[in-house]
Amino acid sequence: MHKILLYPFWRLCNAILYLIIWSLYLDNYKLKHFLTCIFVLFISLCYLHNFKQGPLPCSDPVCLRHGSGWSAYNGRCFRFFNFLHSWIDAEKQCLGYDGNLASVHSYEEYTFIQDLIKSHTQASTEAWLGGYDAVKEGTWLWSDGSKLNLEIWAPGEPNNYNRNENCIVMNYQCDNWNDYSCDVEKPFVCVKKWRNLTLHHLLIDGDSPQ
Repeated sequence: MHKILLYPFWRLCNAILYLIIWSLYLDNYKLKHFLTCIFVLFISLCYLHNFKQGPLPCSDPVCLRHGSGWSAYNGRCFRFFNFLHSWIDAEKQCLGYDGNLASVHSYEEYTFIQDLIKSHTQASTEAWLGGYDAVKEGTWLWSDGSKLNLEIWAPGEPNNYNRNENCIVMNYQCDNWNDYSCDVEKPFVCVKKWRNLTLHHLLIDGDSPQ
């Protein structure tokens, strides 16, 4: 469904973009204005189509731009890594992909990440998220710099047990968050934005994945 609807839009956008560039060499204001309006219209339709579709499959061309294993949701690409790292080593791993440990901004997004993990492990496997309060106890932040505006703590958490729990693990007691020692090794979820890359890859590069 995505390939049928998305790529024709992007190909039209790409063609119109080239026409706009070509029209810059012409003294024809009406033509430039018309082509610019059409271009903006198709860009809007492309994004509206993506956002209405919700989660995109891992094979979707948008996330394939980052390599295999990435899955898109609401303008970002997520990937679950089913091997063990401490929180800081997991964050370094995500940074190596130009991303961060995952931040969560809605219950729907959290459910998406849970389903992503289950698709790999067939269980509610505990995994590192990007939340931490190492800077100031009790002030939780996301490692990607976004605001922590959602909390899904398990009952009695966070409790900073032994004054050594400064990182967020998900799927604690199946569904919730827990503050955990950052040195413990766990699987993890990375995230990276794709919105800003979409125009570059699909309009400027103009190619499609094989």
